[in-house]
Amino acid sequence: MLKKCLRQSCGALLGTFLLSGLAFAESDNNNANCRDLPSYAELKAALTTAQGTSNGGFSLEMWGTVVNRDGEVCAVAFTGNSRGDQWPGSRVISAQKANTANEFSLPGLALSTANLYSAVQPGGSLFGLQESNPVDVSVAYGGNSANYGQHNDPMVGGKIGGVNVFGGGLALYNKDHKLVGAIGVSGDTSCADHSIAWKTRDMLKLDFVPGGVGGGGSDNIVYDIVSQPGQMPGVSASGWGHPSCIAETQAAANALRAEMAAQHPELVDIVANVMFTQRPDGTLIVGDSHRYGVTQDPFLAESTSTTLLDAVAQILGVAELRVVERWQGVYASSSQQPFVIAELEPGVTAAIVTSGVGMTISLGLAEKTFGTF
Repeated sequence: MLKKCLRQSCGALLGTFLLSGLAFAESDNNNANCRDLPSYAELKAALTTAQGTSNGGFSLEMWGTVVNRDGEVCAVAFTGNSRGDQWPGSRVISAQKANTANEFSLPGLALSTANLYSAVQPGGSLFGLQESNPVDVSVAYGGNSANYGQHNDPMVGGKIGGVNVFGGGLALYNKDHKLVGAIGVSGDTSCADHSIAWKTRDMLKLDFVPGGVGGGGSDNIVYDIVSQPGQMPGVSASGWGHPSCIAETQAAANALRAEMAAQHPELVDIVANVMFTQRPDGTLIVGDSHRYGVTQDPFLAESTSTTLLDAVAQILGVAELRVVERWQGVYASSSQQPFVIAELEPGVTAAIVTSGVGMTISLGLAEKTFGTF
């Protein structure tokens, strides 16, 4: 049932900015098709740093794989001292995850492997997806095992294939919001895999995600599966949910939430999603704050805009931002489902997005709705 709750979303359009990104070395990427992606050394360094932080898992060593947009493996690395310090089977799983995130993400929509978990369950809209696009075993298991996880891993240069539908795979978008490939991480619980992949992508400066089905229009993992009688995994409220792995995962999420509340209480107070997208003319769309209630005040407190703009300015490293336009909107909100399509009467259909994925799915939603007439 749609909750009786309204969500007010506010953002701004800013003047022209030039943003610098991370320049990737080509010394370890012999294939020119991998020049926009991290080298072996860069992947290994970022993956090792991410694995060393709290991720809610068992703190196990990890495998990581990067593929380009054609699904070709560009780099494979591990965090331990030798290839036997990680689960051997996770090497190929990490490559599967990278391939999956690449194959099922688009220039305007990122889907992490964690987002696919619920949809591929029996009765789900993508049931059977995990059986498609099988792994190329000649790529996965060929070559000298001594080179596994090195700059000359036998998978490098090959198209691994495979579909994996639990946490650990993320699409890679550069500073121009161009989809350039994907990363896959494996070796711990799937929730920890996702966390480590997320942090690794952030350190590689390839996290300029245009939109997704996760919170705030991202490709983040969604923990919204509610247990149902006779069903061990339960049902995902949004359809994109992933099960929690161990109690430490929730503890890590709570710790992060507490850290945000302590360090940036002003952003928590306005339910902020600090994000920005650069348009072709150089301007930035930034946002956004939220306010929930049965009714909404038509006025927006100036302090809310100031708080949001100050946070964006700090991230961009500039003293002042010039606002060109502002907007705010009011729409229905629901924690039960991301959108609603309802026939009010013959010939009259209402379609409304009830979550933060409107910019991501609106065109497809419109096409689907009009296609029924």
